[in-house]
Amino acid sequence: KKTIKEENLESLVSSIVSKIIEQNNKEIENKIKEETKKRCMDLEKYYNSKIDKLENNIEKLEQNVETLTEKLVSNNKELREMKQAQLEIEYTAKEAMRLGNHNEQYSRKHNFKIMGVNEKDKENTWKLVQDLLKSTINVGLDDREIVAAHRIPGIKGKPRPIIVKVANTNIKARVMRKRSVIKQKGSGLKLVDDVT
Repeated sequence: KKTIKEENLESLVSSIVSKIIEQNNKEIENKIKEETKKRCMDLEKYYNSKIDKLENNIEKLEQNVETLTEKLVSNNKELREMKQAQLEIEYTAKEAMRLGNHNEQYSRKHNFKIMGVNEKDKENTWKLVQDLLKSTINVGLDDREIVAAHRIPGIKGKPRPIIVKVANTNIKARVMRKRSVIKQKGSGLKLVDDVT
């Protein structure tokens, strides 16, 4: 029988072991590649689903931003319109106040006040004014020249003033020209314009 030399045997065993190791390494490498490929696919699938969700969220956020921007533009326009309306209302109110004041002044242009006339119970203010003007400044007013005569609220502790409305400014001027006469008499009576 043939005998194998020890050297040859060693070489043969070494060659077989090398082949087994090489084959084993290839199998391990293939398994690692397969496992790595599988895990990579799983990771890609996981992250793709996350990315899809993020893209959906971003799309919704962009829609919300667009909607909010439209609302903001609309609200800004509405605010500008409201500010303009407010300015117009303020102008109208000021103009109404000015005209109201003018009308009040105009309506009072036939009025004058008599201050310092003592009050009596159940007095006839109309008659009191006629008698007072006749006796103090010698101006006689008949009933059709006086439109109204009555007491108005005054300072507490003093007689309430009498406001007199006459038919026209000529009658008022006739009375007011004589106010210096009342002042000179020192009777405590005073004639004043009814102005605000």
